[in-house]
Amino acid sequence: MNNSDGGPAIRLPSTTPEGLAWLQNFAPEDRESAELLVNSLRIFSADDCRSRSLQLILDRLASIKGPVGVYPVKNTRKNQHEPSPIHVDRKLPGSYVIVANIIRDAVESPPDGVVVGGNPPLEELRERSFRSILLIDDYSGSGGLAIRHGKGWMRNTSIRSWRSYGWLEVHYASFCMSDLAARNLKKEGLFDSVFSLERGVDFISARWTARERELIENLCQSYAWKSDYAYGRDRSRGLCVMPHTVPNNLPAVLWQKKGPNGGPWDPLFVNRRMNPRQQSDLAGYGRWVDIAKISEEIGQRRLARQLGGRLKGESSDLKNLLVLLGALAARKRRDHTLSMHFGVPVGVVNQMLNMGEALGLIDGQRRLTEAGWAELRSARRTTAQQLPAKALTGSNEPYYPTALRGSQ
Repeated sequence: MNNSDGGPAIRLPSTTPEGLAWLQNFAPEDRESAELLVNSLRIFSADDCRSRSLQLILDRLASIKGPVGVYPVKNTRKNQHEPSPIHVDRKLPGSYVIVANIIRDAVESPPDGVVVGGNPPLEELRERSFRSILLIDDYSGSGGLAIRHGKGWMRNTSIRSWRSYGWLEVHYASFCMSDLAARNLKKEGLFDSVFSLERGVDFISARWTARERELIENLCQSYAWKSDYAYGRDRSRGLCVMPHTVPNNLPAVLWQKKGPNGGPWDPLFVNRRMNPRQQSDLAGYGRWVDIAKISEEIGQRRLARQLGGRLKGESSDLKNLLVLLGALAARKRRDHTLSMHFGVPVGVVNQMLNMGEALGLIDGQRRLTEAGWAELRSARRTTAQQLPAKALTGSNEPYYPTALRGSQ
């Protein structure tokens, strides 16, 4: 998590060479909004995407009926049936290749007792009596790709028949999904389950004021080469960047090759890709947020005052834990809700929850224990003496407290 005292611990997209050049596309009076837009991106690292996507597949395999056939989601053409073979003479999109590679690793080392096949043809599904199909995606911005692919499966008469008899289930899982995609997938009702590790990462979840959002939306519209893509494909207003691809559901101003009326334009992401320097500089980037403001948002105003006062000098780990306790006390317990408030991936939220549970502050149902309530009450006090800041020395490793002594 980014440092809550001194700002971001990693480089801002707007300060990279590509970001500085991109900002010059805009009139001086619009650059502040452009800077806020680009610095609100969530940029996942390659290692994070791969390791957590692999774990996602393994977890889903362990939770659905087997045998399970696992397939990467691809762009299924109209009137095409799935499963369909991949033509090796065609250039495959990077997302498909990477997801297929992760599926291969999962199929080679499945959970104990789970029978699984990677991309099995229809004949194998029939002969081995597969009971589930698991479709894997890396990112869904509008849900359009997943819906087209899902309809390809439903056009197959055998698949439809097996489902009607209750012999086969079709499940969809994605590393990251926007709220728009989640709504669209639910509306279509193609899948027996829809699951994602990360949720949101779009304009709705961005920490902007109403005025900031208005200015950013006006900027996206005014500077877009094509108005249809001003807010990204299907107007999905995405802010998620993957290490291997820049989704087209991001506002066009971030990746378009031409400016308004076909004029010159210096894209932030050339050919909708991150170059090696961007991957190195920005891997794992997420916008810095003020921990005291998070506390205010969840209704913990007394705690927010102390975080800006006597607890200001405490370690960010301790303050994050205190705000997490405040969020759980306010019954904000869902992964995606906590991720949105803290502005960090769900994986980081789970690490914080595990830490709180290990310290005996949180129980298995994400409720505060007596010790957790005591720490939260202590942190809210206004009469406690100002404590000196605790600095880490001798190590660059993350600090995880064994007790929340700073809140006493």
